[in-house]
Amino acid sequence: MIKKTVSILLIGGIFFLLSPLLAHNEMLALEKPEVDSLIPEMNFGMRARMIPSDHKKIHGPVLIRKAPTNEATALRLNTGLVKIFYINRPGKADKMMSISSTDNGITWSDPREEFELPGEAYYANQVIQDKTGRIHCIFHIFSSGKIGYRGRQLDLWYTSMVPGSSWSKPRMIWEGYVGSIRGFIELRNGNLVIPMSESDTSRATKPKSGEKDFGLFQVISLNSVDHGNTWARSANNLKIPVDPDQVTRYGAVEPAAIELNDGRIWMLIRTNKGHLYESFSHDSGRTWEEAKQSSFISSDSPASFLRLANGEIILLLNSDQRYDDKKSYANGGREALQAAISKDDGRTWKGFREVLVSPATKPVLKGDRGTAYPSAIETNDGHVLFVSGQGEESAIVMFNKKWLEEKSQKDERKEGPVYWTMHGTTGGSGVWNFPMTKKGRLTIRIKPGLP
Repeated sequence: MIKKTVSILLIGGIFFLLSPLLAHNEMLALEKPEVDSLIPEMNFGMRARMIPSDHKKIHGPVLIRKAPTNEATALRLNTGLVKIFYINRPGKADKMMSISSTDNGITWSDPREEFELPGEAYYANQVIQDKTGRIHCIFHIFSSGKIGYRGRQLDLWYTSMVPGSSWSKPRMIWEGYVGSIRGFIELRNGNLVIPMSESDTSRATKPKSGEKDFGLFQVISLNSVDHGNTWARSANNLKIPVDPDQVTRYGAVEPAAIELNDGRIWMLIRTNKGHLYESFSHDSGRTWEEAKQSSFISSDSPASFLRLANGEIILLLNSDQRYDDKKSYANGGREALQAAISKDDGRTWKGFREVLVSPATKPVLKGDRGTAYPSAIETNDGHVLFVSGQGEESAIVMFNKKWLEEKSQKDERKEGPVYWTMHGTTGGSGVWNFPMTKKGRLTIRIKPGLP
Protein backbone atom coordinates (compact mmCIF):
# COMPACT_ATOMS: atom_id res chain seq x y z
CA MET A 1 0.00 0.00 0.00
CA ILE A 2 1.39 3.39 -0.99
CA LYS A 3 1.07 6.10 1.65
CA LYS A 4 -1.45 8.81 0.81
CA THR A 5 0.45 11.54 2.64
CA VAL A 6 3.34 13.27 0.92
CA SER A 7 5.84 15.97 1.78
CA ILE A 8 6.63 18.69 -0.73
CA LEU A 9 9.81 20.73 -1.03
CA LEU A 10 10.09 23.58 -3.53
CA ILE A 11 13.56 24.80 -4.57
CA GLY A 12 14.22 27.00 -7.61
CA GLY A 13 12.52 25.44 -10.59
CA ILE A 14 12.18 21.97 -9.07
CA PHE A 15 9.28 20.32 -7.24
CA PHE A 16 10.47 17.55 -4.88
CA LEU A 17 8.19 14.77 -3.70
CA LEU A 18 9.65 13.30 -0.52
CA SER A 19 7.96 9.97 0.20
CA PRO A 20 8.22 6.25 -0.63
CA LEU A 21 5.80 6.89 -3.49
CA LEU A 22 8.22 6.77 -6.40
CA ALA A 23 10.17 3.83 -5.07
CA HIS A 24 7.13 1.53 -4.91
CA ASN A 25 7.21 -1.48 -7.21
CA GLU A 26 3.68 -0.87 -8.46
CA MET A 27 4.73 2.49 -9.84
CA LEU A 28 7.69 0.91 -11.64
CA ALA A 29 5.68 -1.86 -13.24
CA LEU A 30 5.71 -0.21 -16.66
CA GLU A 31 5.51 -1.69 -20.10
CA LYS A 32 9.18 -1.55 -20.99
CA PRO A 33 9.94 0.59 -24.05
CA GLU A 34 12.14 -0.65 -26.87
CA VAL A 35 15.07 1.39 -25.61
CA ASP A 36 15.20 -0.80 -22.49
CA SER A 37 16.89 -3.54 -24.47
CA LEU A 38 19.64 -1.08 -25.38
CA ILE A 39 20.08 0.48 -21.93
CA PRO A 40 19.19 -2.13 -19.28
CA GLU A 41 17.72 -1.05 -15.96
CA MET A 42 17.48 2.61 -16.88
CA ASN A 43 13.71 2.71 -17.30
CA PHE A 44 12.77 5.51 -14.96
CA GLY A 45 11.51 9.00 -15.68
CA MET A 46 12.22 10.26 -19.21
CA ARG A 47 14.09 7.03 -19.94
CA ALA A 48 10.74 5.24 -19.65
CA ARG A 49 8.81 7.70 -21.83
CA MET A 50 7.50 6.04 -24.97
CA ILE A 51 8.20 7.46 -28.42
CA PRO A 52 4.80 8.46 -29.90
CA SER A 53 3.66 6.52 -32.96
CA ASP A 54 3.71 9.89 -34.72
CA HIS A 55 7.11 11.29 -33.79
CA LYS A 56 5.94 14.79 -34.73
CA LYS A 57 3.96 14.68 -31.47
CA ILE A 58 7.11 14.41 -29.36
CA HIS A 59 6.95 17.10 -26.71
CA GLY A 60 9.02 16.40 -23.60
CA PRO A 61 12.43 14.73 -23.97
CA VAL A 62 12.31 11.19 -25.34
CA LEU A 63 15.25 8.83 -25.35
CA ILE A 64 15.61 7.61 -28.94
CA ARG A 65 18.47 5.14 -28.43
CA LYS A 66 21.88 4.73 -26.88
CA ALA A 67 24.62 6.90 -28.36
CA PRO A 68 27.41 5.11 -30.27
CA THR A 69 30.08 6.38 -27.82
CA ASN A 70 31.26 9.42 -25.85
CA GLU A 71 31.57 12.96 -27.23
CA ALA A 72 29.91 12.27 -30.57
CA THR A 73 28.88 15.10 -32.92
CA ALA A 74 25.42 15.55 -34.46
CA LEU A 75 25.11 17.20 -37.89
CA ARG A 76 22.18 17.87 -40.20
CA LEU A 77 23.32 18.14 -43.79
CA ASN A 78 21.73 20.61 -46.19
CA THR A 79 20.04 17.61 -47.85
CA GLY A 80 18.16 16.89 -44.61
CA LEU A 81 20.17 13.77 -43.78
CA VAL A 82 21.05 13.61 -40.08
CA LYS A 83 24.42 12.10 -39.13
CA ILE A 84 26.27 11.40 -35.89
CA PHE A 85 30.07 11.24 -36.13
CA TYR A 86 32.16 9.40 -33.57
CA ILE A 87 35.51 7.69 -32.95
CA ASN A 88 35.58 3.86 -32.74
CA ARG A 89 36.52 4.06 -29.08
CA PRO A 90 36.48 1.88 -26.97
CA GLY A 91 38.43 -0.08 -29.53
CA LYS A 92 41.42 0.80 -31.67
CA ALA A 93 40.31 4.43 -32.01
CA ASP A 94 41.71 4.49 -35.54
CA LYS A 95 38.60 5.34 -37.57
CA MET A 96 36.04 8.12 -37.85
CA MET A 97 32.63 6.44 -37.91
CA SER A 98 29.08 7.62 -38.47
CA ILE A 99 25.46 6.58 -38.26
CA SER A 100 22.74 8.24 -40.34
CA SER A 101 19.01 8.90 -40.17
CA THR A 102 16.64 9.74 -43.02
CA ASP A 103 13.59 10.26 -40.77
CA ASN A 104 14.75 13.14 -38.56
CA GLY A 105 16.53 10.98 -36.03
CA ILE A 106 13.96 8.31 -35.19
CA THR A 107 15.68 5.33 -36.85
CA TRP A 108 19.38 4.97 -37.56
CA SER A 109 21.58 3.11 -40.04
CA ASP A 110 24.27 0.63 -39.18
CA PRO A 111 27.69 2.22 -38.45
CA ARG A 112 29.87 3.04 -41.44
CA GLU A 113 33.49 4.10 -41.71
CA GLU A 114 34.04 7.68 -42.87
CA PHE A 115 37.85 7.59 -43.03
CA GLU A 116 40.90 6.08 -41.37
CA LEU A 117 42.65 8.16 -38.76
CA PRO A 118 46.40 8.88 -38.86
CA GLY A 119 46.94 7.35 -35.41
CA GLU A 120 45.10 6.71 -32.16
CA ALA A 121 42.38 9.27 -31.44
CA TYR A 122 40.57 10.41 -28.35
CA TYR A 123 36.75 10.69 -28.33
CA ALA A 124 36.48 14.38 -29.15
CA ASN A 125 35.55 15.54 -32.66
CA GLN A 126 33.59 18.36 -34.27
CA VAL A 127 31.98 18.35 -37.72
CA ILE A 128 30.24 21.21 -39.56
CA GLN A 129 28.95 21.88 -43.08
CA ASP A 130 29.65 25.32 -44.52
CA LYS A 131 27.52 27.47 -46.82
CA THR A 132 29.15 25.98 -49.93
CA GLY A 133 28.26 22.44 -48.84
CA ARG A 134 31.78 21.37 -47.86
CA ILE A 135 31.99 19.31 -44.66
CA HIS A 136 34.82 20.11 -42.23
CA CYS A 137 36.00 17.74 -39.48
CA ILE A 138 38.49 18.14 -36.61
CA PHE A 139 39.69 15.52 -34.13
CA HIS A 140 42.53 14.60 -31.72
CA ILE A 141 45.48 12.28 -32.27
CA PHE A 142 47.76 11.13 -29.44
CA SER A 143 51.50 11.77 -29.74
CA SER A 144 54.54 12.31 -27.55
CA GLY A 145 56.29 15.62 -27.13
CA LYS A 146 57.61 18.30 -24.78
CA ILE A 147 54.87 20.87 -25.51
CA GLY A 148 52.06 18.65 -24.29
CA TYR A 149 51.16 17.58 -20.79
CA ARG A 150 53.77 15.47 -18.97
CA GLY A 151 55.16 14.11 -22.21
CA ARG A 152 51.81 13.37 -23.83
CA GLN A 153 50.16 15.41 -26.57
CA LEU A 154 46.69 15.50 -28.09
CA ASP A 155 47.37 17.21 -31.40
CA LEU A 156 44.52 18.72 -33.43
CA TRP A 157 43.94 17.37 -36.95
CA TYR A 158 41.69 18.52 -39.80
CA THR A 159 40.11 17.09 -42.93
CA SER A 160 37.25 18.07 -45.23
CA MET A 161 35.14 16.75 -48.09
CA VAL A 162 32.55 17.74 -50.67
CA PRO A 163 29.54 15.38 -50.34
CA GLY A 164 29.83 12.64 -52.92
CA SER A 165 33.62 12.74 -52.96
CA SER A 166 36.30 11.41 -50.62
CA TRP A 167 37.71 13.03 -47.50
CA SER A 168 40.96 14.92 -47.98
CA LYS A 169 44.12 13.53 -46.42
CA PRO A 170 44.02 14.49 -42.69
CA ARG A 171 46.67 16.98 -41.61
CA MET A 172 47.73 18.33 -38.23
CA ILE A 173 46.79 21.98 -37.68
CA TRP A 174 47.88 22.36 -34.04
CA GLU A 175 50.55 20.58 -32.04
CA GLY A 176 50.35 20.25 -28.28
CA TYR A 177 47.81 19.09 -25.73
CA VAL A 178 44.43 20.35 -26.94
CA GLY A 179 41.61 19.86 -24.47
CA SER A 180 38.32 18.32 -25.50
CA ILE A 181 36.90 20.16 -28.53
CA ARG A 182 33.43 21.60 -27.89
CA GLY A 183 33.06 24.17 -30.66
CA PHE A 184 33.56 24.69 -34.40
CA ILE A 185 31.61 27.39 -36.24
CA GLU A 186 31.38 29.15 -39.59
CA LEU A 187 30.81 32.90 -39.39
CA ARG A 188 28.54 34.85 -41.70
CA ASN A 189 31.63 36.16 -43.51
CA GLY A 190 32.69 32.57 -44.29
CA ASN A 191 35.55 32.42 -41.78
CA LEU A 192 35.94 29.23 -39.72
CA VAL A 193 36.60 29.48 -35.97
CA ILE A 194 37.67 26.71 -33.58
CA PRO A 195 37.44 27.75 -29.90
CA MET A 196 39.81 25.48 -28.00
CA SER A 197 42.03 25.07 -24.95
CA GLU A 198 45.74 24.31 -24.93
CA SER A 199 48.07 23.21 -22.15
CA ASP A 200 50.84 25.44 -20.83
CA THR A 201 53.73 23.21 -19.75
CA SER A 202 55.01 25.91 -17.40
CA ARG A 203 51.86 25.45 -15.30
CA ALA A 204 51.94 21.65 -15.04
CA THR A 205 52.94 21.94 -11.39
CA LYS A 206 50.77 23.71 -8.84
CA PRO A 207 52.33 27.07 -7.86
CA LYS A 208 53.60 27.90 -4.41
CA SER A 209 51.18 28.90 -1.70
CA GLY A 210 49.96 32.46 -2.16
CA GLU A 211 50.56 32.57 -5.91
CA LYS A 212 47.60 32.73 -8.27
CA ASP A 213 46.94 29.39 -9.96
CA PHE A 214 45.63 29.55 -13.53
CA GLY A 215 45.63 25.77 -13.88
CA LEU A 216 46.94 23.66 -16.72
CA PHE A 217 45.03 25.16 -19.64
CA GLN A 218 44.23 28.43 -21.36
CA VAL A 219 41.73 29.21 -24.11
CA ILE A 220 42.55 30.42 -27.63
CA SER A 221 40.89 30.12 -31.03
CA LEU A 222 42.13 28.91 -34.39
CA ASN A 223 40.79 30.91 -37.33
CA SER A 224 40.70 30.24 -41.06
CA VAL A 225 39.82 32.82 -43.72
CA ASP A 226 40.32 30.41 -46.64
CA HIS A 227 37.84 27.56 -45.93
CA GLY A 228 40.27 25.52 -43.83
CA ASN A 229 43.35 25.66 -46.03
CA THR A 230 45.36 27.63 -43.45
CA TRP A 231 44.82 28.34 -39.76
CA ALA A 232 46.00 31.21 -37.55
CA ARG A 233 46.05 31.43 -33.77
CA SER A 234 44.21 34.23 -31.99
CA ALA A 235 46.42 37.09 -30.88
CA ASN A 236 45.76 36.59 -27.16
CA ASN A 237 44.80 33.79 -24.79
CA LEU A 238 42.34 33.59 -21.92
CA LYS A 239 43.43 32.43 -18.47
CA ILE A 240 41.05 31.90 -15.55
CA PRO A 241 42.24 31.38 -11.95
CA VAL A 242 41.10 28.06 -10.54
CA ASP A 243 39.18 27.53 -7.33
CA PRO A 244 41.89 25.96 -5.13
CA ASP A 245 39.30 24.19 -2.95
CA GLN A 246 38.22 21.97 -5.84
CA VAL A 247 39.78 18.70 -6.93
CA THR A 248 40.62 19.68 -10.52
CA ARG A 249 42.91 22.50 -11.62
CA TYR A 250 42.39 22.46 -15.39
CA GLY A 251 41.86 26.20 -15.64
CA ALA A 252 40.06 27.54 -18.72
CA VAL A 253 38.92 24.60 -20.87
CA GLU A 254 36.43 23.27 -23.43
CA PRO A 255 34.93 26.52 -24.77
CA ALA A 256 31.80 26.65 -26.91
CA ALA A 257 31.04 29.60 -29.20
CA ILE A 258 28.26 31.18 -31.25
CA GLU A 259 28.10 34.21 -33.55
CA LEU A 260 25.59 36.82 -32.35
CA ASN A 261 23.44 38.98 -34.61
CA ASP A 262 25.64 42.02 -34.01
CA GLY A 263 28.68 40.15 -35.36
CA ARG A 264 30.35 39.42 -32.03
CA ILE A 265 31.40 35.87 -31.18
CA TRP A 266 30.27 34.78 -27.73
CA MET A 267 32.32 32.12 -25.97
CA LEU A 268 31.32 30.14 -22.87
CA ILE A 269 34.19 28.45 -21.03
CA ARG A 270 34.21 25.52 -18.62
CA THR A 271 35.78 26.23 -15.21
CA ASN A 272 35.88 24.61 -11.77
CA LYS A 273 34.47 27.77 -10.16
CA GLY A 274 30.74 26.88 -10.18
CA HIS A 275 29.94 29.08 -13.21
CA LEU A 276 30.70 29.15 -16.90
CA TYR A 277 32.95 32.09 -17.81
CA GLU A 278 32.37 34.16 -20.95
CA SER A 279 34.37 36.16 -23.44
CA PHE A 280 33.54 38.09 -26.62
CA SER A 281 35.41 38.72 -29.85
CA HIS A 282 34.64 41.74 -32.05
CA ASP A 283 36.99 40.79 -34.89
CA SER A 284 36.04 37.27 -36.03
CA GLY A 285 38.09 35.56 -33.32
CA ARG A 286 41.43 37.32 -33.83
CA THR A 287 41.29 38.83 -30.31
CA TRP A 288 39.18 38.10 -27.23
CA GLU A 289 38.01 40.18 -24.28
CA GLU A 290 39.10 39.19 -20.78
CA ALA A 291 37.05 36.22 -19.58
CA LYS A 292 34.53 37.05 -16.84
CA GLN A 293 32.03 35.04 -14.83
CA SER A 294 28.74 34.54 -16.67
CA SER A 295 25.32 34.16 -15.07
CA PHE A 296 25.21 30.43 -15.89
CA ILE A 297 25.65 28.12 -12.91
CA SER A 298 27.59 25.05 -13.98
CA SER A 299 29.40 22.05 -12.66
CA ASP A 300 32.92 21.40 -13.95
CA SER A 301 31.45 20.65 -17.40
CA PRO A 302 31.21 22.22 -20.88
CA ALA A 303 28.22 23.87 -22.56
CA SER A 304 26.88 23.73 -26.13
CA PHE A 305 25.01 26.20 -28.36
CA LEU A 306 22.44 25.56 -31.09
CA ARG A 307 21.12 28.33 -33.36
CA LEU A 308 17.61 27.47 -34.58
CA ALA A 309 16.30 28.33 -38.05
CA ASN A 310 14.12 31.13 -36.62
CA GLY A 311 17.12 32.73 -34.90
CA GLU A 312 16.43 31.50 -31.38
CA ILE A 313 19.27 29.91 -29.41
CA ILE A 314 19.25 26.69 -27.40
CA LEU A 315 21.86 26.32 -24.65
CA LEU A 316 22.70 22.91 -23.18
CA LEU A 317 24.64 22.75 -19.91
CA ASN A 318 25.12 20.88 -16.64
CA SER A 319 23.87 23.18 -13.89
CA ASP A 320 24.29 20.53 -11.19
CA GLN A 321 25.65 21.71 -7.87
CA ARG A 322 26.41 19.80 -4.66
CA TYR A 323 26.80 22.10 -1.71
CA ASP A 324 27.23 19.15 0.68
CA ASP A 325 30.45 17.98 -0.97
CA LYS A 326 32.71 20.64 -2.44
CA LYS A 327 35.14 17.99 -3.67
CA SER A 328 32.56 15.87 -5.47
CA TYR A 329 33.06 14.62 -9.01
CA ALA A 330 32.97 17.43 -11.58
CA ASN A 331 32.26 20.04 -8.90
CA GLY A 332 28.67 18.98 -8.38
CA GLY A 333 28.29 16.16 -10.86
CA ARG A 334 26.87 15.56 -14.29
CA GLU A 335 23.72 13.67 -13.31
CA ALA A 336 21.41 16.02 -15.23
CA LEU A 337 21.72 17.98 -18.49
CA GLN A 338 19.55 21.10 -18.75
CA ALA A 339 18.36 23.10 -21.74
CA ALA A 340 17.36 26.77 -21.97
CA ILE A 341 16.07 28.91 -24.83
CA SER A 342 16.69 32.55 -25.75
CA LYS A 343 14.54 34.56 -28.18
CA ASP A 344 16.60 37.75 -27.94
CA ASP A 345 20.05 36.59 -29.03
CA GLY A 346 21.23 35.47 -25.61
CA ARG A 347 20.18 38.46 -23.50
CA THR A 348 17.47 36.57 -21.58
CA TRP A 349 16.77 32.87 -21.14
CA LYS A 350 13.86 30.61 -20.26
CA GLY A 351 13.58 26.96 -19.39
CA PHE A 352 16.61 25.33 -17.77
CA ARG A 353 14.69 22.05 -17.75
CA GLU A 354 16.22 18.58 -17.51
CA VAL A 355 16.57 16.97 -20.93
CA LEU A 356 18.76 14.00 -19.98
CA VAL A 357 19.33 12.42 -16.58
CA SER A 358 21.59 9.67 -15.33
CA PRO A 359 19.94 6.32 -14.66
CA ALA A 360 18.48 5.70 -11.22
CA THR A 361 20.17 2.34 -10.73
CA LYS A 362 23.71 0.99 -10.81
CA PRO A 363 25.55 4.32 -10.62
CA VAL A 364 29.07 4.56 -11.98
CA LEU A 365 31.38 5.72 -9.20
CA LYS A 366 34.72 6.06 -10.99
CA GLY A 367 35.95 7.70 -14.19
CA ASP A 368 34.20 10.18 -16.47
CA ARG A 369 30.46 9.65 -16.43
CA GLY A 370 27.14 11.40 -16.63
CA THR A 371 25.17 13.41 -19.17
CA ALA A 372 27.79 15.96 -20.27
CA TYR A 373 29.30 16.80 -23.71
CA PRO A 374 26.14 17.50 -25.76
CA SER A 375 25.94 18.14 -29.50
CA ALA A 376 22.59 19.28 -30.94
CA ILE A 377 20.85 19.93 -34.26
CA GLU A 378 17.40 21.10 -35.30
CA THR A 379 15.50 18.54 -37.37
CA ASN A 380 13.60 19.36 -40.54
CA ASP A 381 10.33 19.23 -38.58
CA GLY A 382 11.55 21.66 -35.91
CA HIS A 383 12.50 19.34 -33.05
CA VAL A 384 15.75 19.52 -31.14
CA LEU A 385 17.83 16.34 -31.42
CA PHE A 386 21.03 15.91 -29.44
CA VAL A 387 23.59 13.27 -28.58
CA SER A 388 25.24 13.45 -25.17
CA GLY A 389 26.64 11.57 -22.22
CA GLN A 390 29.59 9.45 -21.23
CA GLY A 391 29.84 5.67 -21.03
CA GLU A 392 26.64 3.75 -20.37
CA GLU A 393 24.81 6.99 -19.71
CA SER A 394 25.22 8.34 -23.26
CA ALA A 395 22.06 8.71 -25.34
CA ILE A 396 20.37 10.27 -28.37
CA VAL A 397 17.43 12.42 -27.24
CA MET A 398 14.70 14.46 -28.94
CA PHE A 399 12.35 17.14 -27.59
CA ASN A 400 10.11 19.98 -28.75
CA LYS A 401 11.56 23.42 -28.00
CA LYS A 402 8.09 24.58 -26.83
CA TRP A 403 8.39 22.17 -23.90
CA LEU A 404 11.12 24.40 -22.44
CA GLU A 405 8.58 27.18 -21.90
CA GLU A 406 5.40 25.34 -20.98
CA LYS A 407 3.67 26.71 -17.89
CA SER A 408 1.64 23.68 -16.91
CA GLN A 409 2.18 19.95 -16.67
CA LYS A 410 -0.08 17.07 -15.67
CA ASP A 411 1.23 13.87 -14.17
CA GLU A 412 -0.81 11.03 -15.63
CA ARG A 413 -0.31 8.14 -13.22
CA LYS A 414 -1.42 5.60 -15.81
CA GLU A 415 1.71 6.42 -17.81
CA GLY A 416 3.93 5.65 -14.84
CA PRO A 417 6.59 8.04 -13.42
CA VAL A 418 7.70 9.31 -16.82
CA TYR A 419 7.83 12.96 -15.75
CA TRP A 420 9.98 12.33 -12.69
CA THR A 421 13.68 12.09 -11.99
CA MET A 422 14.84 9.84 -9.18
CA HIS A 423 18.12 10.74 -7.52
CA GLY A 424 19.98 8.03 -5.64
CA THR A 425 19.51 4.28 -5.84
CA THR A 426 17.37 3.48 -2.81
CA GLY A 427 14.25 5.47 -3.68
CA GLY A 428 12.53 7.95 -1.41
CA SER A 429 12.90 11.15 -3.42
CA GLY A 430 11.83 12.30 -6.84
CA VAL A 431 12.11 15.53 -8.80
CA TRP A 432 9.49 17.06 -11.08
CA ASN A 433 11.23 19.67 -13.17
CA PHE A 434 9.49 22.73 -14.62
CA PRO A 435 10.75 25.97 -16.22
CA MET A 436 12.87 28.09 -13.90
CA THR A 437 11.87 31.67 -13.19
CA LYS A 438 13.06 34.39 -10.82
CA LYS A 439 9.51 35.16 -9.71
CA GLY A 440 5.97 33.95 -10.29
CA ARG A 441 3.29 31.75 -8.80
CA LEU A 442 3.21 27.97 -8.66
CA THR A 443 -0.09 26.15 -8.18
CA ILE A 444 0.03 22.44 -7.30
CA ARG A 445 -3.04 20.24 -7.20
CA ILE A 446 -2.62 16.75 -5.78
CA LYS A 447 -5.50 14.37 -6.41
CA PRO A 448 -6.46 12.48 -3.25
CA GLY A 449 -7.32 8.81 -3.10
CA LEU A 450 -4.12 7.15 -4.25
CA PRO A 451 -4.43 3.39 -3.66
